[in-house]
Amino acid sequence: LSTGKTITYSVPFSVVPNVQVTILNAQNQDIISVTNSTINGFTVQVLNNGTGVARNINHISQGY
Repeated sequence: LSTGKTITYSVPFSVVPNVQVTILNAQNQDIISVTNSTINGFTVQVLNNGTGVARNINHISQGY
């Protein structure tokens, strides 16, 4: 995930869903950036002091 990861839903939502992401192996000063959220998916990147870093995440998208 250091350069970001695009997540694509197997079935598109009808409206843009709420996306929640949790870092599983977070380090001090890690933050999550979720961009390009659409009915088809989103892009997620973990940053530490503004630099992309490799971390493991869980995500859930809720909508209809």
